[in-house]
Amino acid sequence: MENKIITFKIIYTYLPKIFRVVEMTETSTVAKLAYVILASMNTAMYHLYAIQYKNVNYESMPEDEESEDATLTKLFELNLKKKDALTMEYDFGTTHDFTIEVIDIKEVPDVRPTDYPKIIDGRGKGIAEDTHVDELARMLKNDEGFSSFTIDGVKKYNLDDYDVKKDNRLLHGRLYKAITAYEECE
Repeated sequence: MENKIITFKIIYTYLPKIFRVVEMTETSTVAKLAYVILASMNTAMYHLYAIQYKNVNYESMPEDEESEDATLTKLFELNLKKKDALTMEYDFGTTHDFTIEVIDIKEVPDVRPTDYPKIIDGRGKGIAEDTHVDELARMLKNDEGFSSFTIDGVKKYNLDDYDVKKDNRLLHGRLYKAITAYEECE
């Protein structure tokens, strides 16, 4: 049986040097795409999110009839095509936005559930949780040439501190944490 694998490039809108390239099965939910983004961008995964595609919001907790439940919508239901773009907003208070580009869709035989999702490329440790993007950009520009910043003399963030192999080793545990946090809480 052939399965489609979708390759996404996720770009942190405010600091495009921070990005991930991930592969996911088309049977994954829109929520799982959000969780992969949140997990790989080093977030604490405790704020709300919304993914937008073709003027529809996919949310973890839809509050109106104009929004769809991201946990019930499979990626194949979106009829994604190569070069399509989605957006994601995370943490509606400080607002972290991501651009999600479909860069490839391919058929792969015999996909094992443990093979996907997987991160195949990236740069940047991720976002600084609960830090407004303007503040993060200011701190990065003022210290070591747009690569890191310090708070009270302690190095807290290094843009280049990203290890794709380590991120993949941790990804499934972080996805479990996200599912527990977003879908199993009452």
